Amino acid sequence: MTRRDPTMSPRPRRNADRTTRAAGAAPRHRQGRRRRHGMTFVELCCGMVVTAMVLGALSALWFAVGEVWRSSSTSQAVASTGNQASLRLESAFRQARFVIKSESGSLDNSTTPAWAFVWRGDFWNRPAQTATPADYATPVADGAVQLAELGLLQFEPASGKVYFYRAKDAALMTEAQRRAASEVPTFATLQKSETRDSFKTLAFVDRTVVAQGVTGLRIDFPKTQPGSRPIVEFTMNVARNGMNSAVYGTAVMRSPSTQPTY
Repeated sequence: MTRRDPTMSPRPRRNADRTTRAAGAAPRHRQGRRRRHGMTFVELCCGMVVTAMVLGALSALWFAVGEVWRSSSTSQAVASTGNQASLRLESAFRQARFVIKSESGSLDNSTTPAWAFVWRGDFWNRPAQTATPADYATPVADGAVQLAELGLLQFEPASGKVYFYRAKDAALMTEAQRRAASEVPTFATLQKSETRDSFKTLAFVDRTVVAQGVTGLRIDFPKTQPGSRPIVEFTMNVARNGMNSAVYGTAVMRSPSTQPTY
């Protein structure tokens, strides 16, 4: 049996093994790094196509949401404008005492634009205005139609607005204007077109906007039974932000349709 030489140390063998293993591991480690590579041209193109498809879908979604929001806002604006116009027209006719003369008009503006010359009410109190102290608020019914009691509803297609002409409150007039507003024209004079045209230019008459964005207006007065309260029907075409809407309304006047006699 061969005996081991005690003078020989095992350390060099272990160090040699470690050196061998290290030398063999280094090439494998370097070989693993060489296997790593970036995207190929085909993979890059596929990724760009997928990204473009996702972005296109998101853009289409946001565009659709924006269109729905815009159309909803426009329809709400048209509905709000139509409701306000309807309420104001109803108020103008509901408080009227008598329609002196009117023109129906049309929705396509193929005829004379709609207008209505009305007796707003029997309230002008000239004696109280000249009393001491002056009273400009208490109404009095004398059965006569003063200029201050008239009102004119008129549609102007050029501006797309419906105006209402009426006299200012007595307290806001000068004494000369109150005297002029107390004039009592005959009913035949009230029916003349020049009376209606001159009424709009009087110094004590103000103009207010009843409706705007109107492209067509028609006013009708259906026949009613004698002694019954007259009915006013109106139809408007309202346009706003490229959207059109038809508005219908009805108003019942506060008193029977009786021509004033004085």
